[in-house]
Amino acid sequence: SSYFVFLPAYPNTMQTIVFNDHSGYHSGCNAVIDVLNTDLLYNDHDVVASVDRICDPQLFDSSELVIVNGEGTMHSNRIEPHELLEILCVAKESGKKTALINSVWQDMTLSDRTIDVLSDTYISVRDQLSADYMAESTGIYPHTHLDLSYYARVSHGAQTDCELLCGKSFPPQQDYRPQDCATLDIFSDSWDTCVSKLRHADWCITGRHHELYAGCVAQTPVSVISGNTWKNEGLFATAGVDIPVAHKDISHADIPHFISMCKERSQEYEKLWAWMESQTPWSSSLLEEL
Repeated sequence: SSYFVFLPAYPNTMQTIVFNDHSGYHSGCNAVIDVLNTDLLYNDHDVVASVDRICDPQLFDSSELVIVNGEGTMHSNRIEPHELLEILCVAKESGKKTALINSVWQDMTLSDRTIDVLSDTYISVRDQLSADYMAESTGIYPHTHLDLSYYARVSHGAQTDCELLCGKSFPPQQDYRPQDCATLDIFSDSWDTCVSKLRHADWCITGRHHELYAGCVAQTPVSVISGNTWKNEGLFATAGVDIPVAHKDISHADIPHFISMCKERSQEYEKLWAWMESQTPWSSSLLEEL
């Protein structure tokens, strides 16, 4: 479902619409939109609407900049990513500035028209695998930045200490829930709660990308099961760390052995966190030359 956020217009600001706002999906997506809207406001953008893929035509017509928050949507030639690309095409052909940010990019086949539009669009992807694939398949070389959720402000909430925190799996994999396992659920836990739970855990197992990111914020090592894209593998590849990712069909019986294998790479997690802390955050100030 789509929803709208309307803010009053201010003089000398860039009238901006954000598409693919999934803040209602889970707390990681909500953290992304919070960071994005805060940054846009700081850099003199008037966010007149933040929506999924449907927008009031009058707002669209009056906007100057159209931003698509790609997140985990832009893959596999599905209807959803092509709808978002069509929004960018219509916007560019209407004389607007366009940007695709914070995105995975995998297994997409584009028309010449779309490639032409993307060639004149600011693009930032979240991992090097996506950047390389876009370059090889389209000749477009995007920027690369960490997922925006990494920069969300978090509080230090009180939680119970645990050895293993069991997060969500990616369907159709069933959640791993051994007896007496402490649980993490990005669909019901706030971003603050996710990070706080992870700060009080020795280790985590998850198949969810944003639960991995929450672990990186908390600097708690996470054993990761692959999802429907290479986004988990992509973060490790971009950081240049040797951390394994389990196949999406791993059996629950094999997960303890997989966790033990990851624990042998504890120094790689330290390298990952240090690398992430060294990265320059994405900012809408990068769009000033559009």
